Amino acid sequence: LDDDNCNEIIVMVQKEVAMKFSALVGQKEYSALGVIADLYSDKSVILFDVSPQSFDPIPKVTSSVLYIKKNKKRVDDSFKDFLKIAFLQPRKKLIG
Repeated sequence: LDDDNCNEIIVMVQKEVAMKFSALVGQKEYSALGVIADLYSDKSVILFDVSPQSFDPIPKVTSSVLYIKKNKKRVDDSFKDFLKIAFLQPRKKLIG
């Protein structure tokens, strides 16, 4: 995501990870990955799922092909570190 030469990403990852990248605010799967995807991208969507039977050996998880259309925003490293800490305990509330 930090590579300025990259405009779009198509990647296959575990379905649960793809759901976190494409989750919207208020959804159960929304996490630090969703926040980062919102900051870095104009669009982050799951294109399709790939069943475990498509692989040999057969994994225990379903995969998803994820598409990310990047924007040109830069995200400060200290903010990324803050997100990691903030989402370590997702049931806690941050107050300001």
